[in-house]
Amino acid sequence: MTPPGPIESSLASSISISCLFRSKGRYVPPLIKLSRISATGGIVCLIILKGRSLAIASSFLGRVEVVGQGAVQSVSMFPLWMSYETGRAKVHHESFTDGANVTFTLLGLRKSDAGRYVCEVKNALAQGQDFVDLKVHGVVYHYRPDSGRYTLSHFAAQAACVASGGTLASPAQLLVAFHDGMDRCDAGWLSDGSVRYPINRPRAGCEGDCKGVPGVRTYGLRQPREKYDAYCYAEKLQGEVIYTTAPGQLTLAAAWRLCWAIGAHGLATPAALHLAWQAGLDHCEAGWLADGSVRYPICTHQQKCGSLAKGIYTLYRYANQSGFPDPGGHYGAYCHIHTLSFLVKMRKFDRITEFAGVRECVREKSCGE
Repeated sequence: MTPPGPIESSLASSISISCLFRSKGRYVPPLIKLSRISATGGIVCLIILKGRSLAIASSFLGRVEVVGQGAVQSVSMFPLWMSYETGRAKVHHESFTDGANVTFTLLGLRKSDAGRYVCEVKNALAQGQDFVDLKVHGVVYHYRPDSGRYTLSHFAAQAACVASGGTLASPAQLLVAFHDGMDRCDAGWLSDGSVRYPINRPRAGCEGDCKGVPGVRTYGLRQPREKYDAYCYAEKLQGEVIYTTAPGQLTLAAAWRLCWAIGAHGLATPAALHLAWQAGLDHCEAGWLADGSVRYPICTHQQKCGSLAKGIYTLYRYANQSGFPDPGGHYGAYCHIHTLSFLVKMRKFDRITEFAGVRECVREKSCGE
């Protein structure tokens, strides 16, 4: 299996996993099986190749290419499926050249594709297995500015995403975010000039022309001067985001000063908070961000938060979900720490309480662990 170390890739990109083997003595077509072990320990058989028979899990339909000994077979059109839980498989027979090297290319990577991939090769004479870990970076997030709902032209949406710490998301990135569960009934600009929104829970007013069917709704390519929200994309968090506050809590200006006082770069951007949430930041306390918004990240159900689903929650000034809170309001702060030296020095967060009456700083496990 190659490469020997972890594979790191981006949301909506592709990666290749190779199963390499040698046959001793008389060649017997091997059975090649690719499985994934998720972060929660679940094992799912994804692909089985045996001579001319090929089976693929339903979650990988349309996203796999298999290359072996110079032959390429796209299996996207085959209604194939198999899992350990049931032991059932529907197999489509197709000509496939036997070879000593088989490469599986996974297209349109999703966050849920992350995990340990195990390649097993065996025949009547011998068997063996190897594994490689896959990490998928990136997050798609909805962005609405202080000016309110549907106030961004395409150019303004680009600028808003950059100011929030990201870039405009591509249609492919929004699509994989939808497959990973994103559900948002707000039309937003994408990088190609189209306007779309992801719906996993069809409901009145959010279904478009596909009633009862989940999917990404699209308005198609729009005139750049039209006004919508934005869907932004951020790749990787540099450093760490922590929550902190002080007695009586903080105005926006005081939140900036407190972040600087504890050695942080400043308030976190919305992109940094989304990436930190994806990495496990879970805190039911609203805090200021660099754009003047107030948000909080939820990974797990907490009694004091009510029955909130996973996600980033935003406090708005008005009931129609527009406007950021008054800068003079009192909330906590989400600070962005960039430097590794600070993280090492301040690994025990109790030292932070020496600065400016800080009450608490929070570090959590990965979201979903």
